[in-house]
Amino acid sequence: MKVHIKVIAAVIALGGFVVALLAGMLVGNPPHITLFKALVALVICQFLGICVGYIGTHIIADHLEAHKAKTPIPSLAVSPIRAASSSPTDETVVESV
Repeated sequence: MKVHIKVIAAVIALGGFVVALLAGMLVGNPPHITLFKALVALVICQFLGICVGYIGTHIIADHLEAHKAKTPIPSLAVSPIRAASSSPTDETVVESV
């Protein structure tokens, strides 16, 4: 589960970084100001992404547990009955040759 949280946080952080970088460039801010604000947005979005990822993975895990409890998988017992085969066995093939 922790891997999912980190991936969600990284995606949100990179999205915030790109949005802040593009917004700063479109407005015409100097590069050092734009990069500083984009890095601040990256750190803030990383923290928010960790929170969103934690909440989201726990909601999904709870939903999956409830679904598994509500609809269990039936056990399939395999019977030892051999099915009749219409294809010749190895012995009849050897005898035919």
